[in-house]
Amino acid sequence: VRATPHRWDPPREVPLEDSLGDLLLARGQVLLVLNDWFFELGPRPAGEWNDVLRGFVAAHADRFAAVNLTNRPLLPATAVLEPVGLWGVGEDEAEARLLGRLGIEPRRSAGRRIPPGALVRYPDTPPEVWGEVPRRNPRFTGRDDLLTEVQERLMDAERGNAACTLLGMSGIGKTQIAAEYAHRFSPDYDTVWWVSSDDRNVQRDRFGELAVELGLPVGNEPGERIRAVREALRRGDPQSRWLVVFDGWDDIRDVGVMLPHGPGHVLITSRNR
Repeated sequence: VRATPHRWDPPREVPLEDSLGDLLLARGQVLLVLNDWFFELGPRPAGEWNDVLRGFVAAHADRFAAVNLTNRPLLPATAVLEPVGLWGVGEDEAEARLLGRLGIEPRRSAGRRIPPGALVRYPDTPPEVWGEVPRRNPRFTGRDDLLTEVQERLMDAERGNAACTLLGMSGIGKTQIAAEYAHRFSPDYDTVWWVSSDDRNVQRDRFGELAVELGLPVGNEPGERIRAVREALRRGDPQSRWLVVFDGWDDIRDVGVMLPHGPGHVLITSRNR
């Protein structure tokens, strides 16, 4: 069996039916991975998804399959995909369910399939490093377009310079948007670190604390810790999939010595450009 992973971000201007039809140009089955933002994020309303699932996808049901990586309710019409749930299960059970859905006979294996030390995380497992991210607001609604734009900017940015800033006056919800982004896209990261930045000294101490969480051999001096963290993030060692959120970063005097670069992402909320 040969599997080809493909990140599917259908252009907004292309009808959803056409984008799904393009997936069928390749031979074999199309496995859709349904996660928290698959249906919730983006400009397409739930009604459009339901219509396409009941029409186009139902007409080609033998070519489509799906796995569900979220514990949230899916759209009603996703029933046509017969998605198998992988939330809360381990490696062996996830493999059995997936192969069963695809009608593939599992092979006998004498050993471990995943190399020791590999960074593999299942859907309900939080990032290895998760630092003081505010609680998720279960009533958060109405900002999906903005979250889409933030995600696209970070993903499309040049490697080493993936930073996005949410600007605006106090009280408009910048912190809540940043927190929702951190929670919603947490499966994309192995480190998510939140830095409250309204006080310069607190910001420096908090960012430096990441050195301890990453297991870096440093002392207690803030400057030393900051330099070690920035270098580790730049190299992507021990983790390359990282997100650092600087919340309330209005004093930009330390940008040159604080802002990390590397393979990960930086999200900033601020009242100042």
